[in-house]
Amino acid sequence: MLIVDLTAVTSLAPAVAEVVLAARDRGEGCRVNVLRRQGSAVAQVLADIESR
Repeated sequence: MLIVDLTAVTSLAPAVAEVVLAARDRGEGCRVNVLRRQGSAVAQVLADIESR
């Protein structure tokens, strides 16, 4: 299992969010959890990318 903890991150470029979410979706035999602070700018960027 890989945990990507973004709870202390205050901003995230959309390109980085795409890479993180692609890694999570691919997994390739490894579960990937992406942690984010609810309501944060990082959570919003990730949600925007996920909704595409």
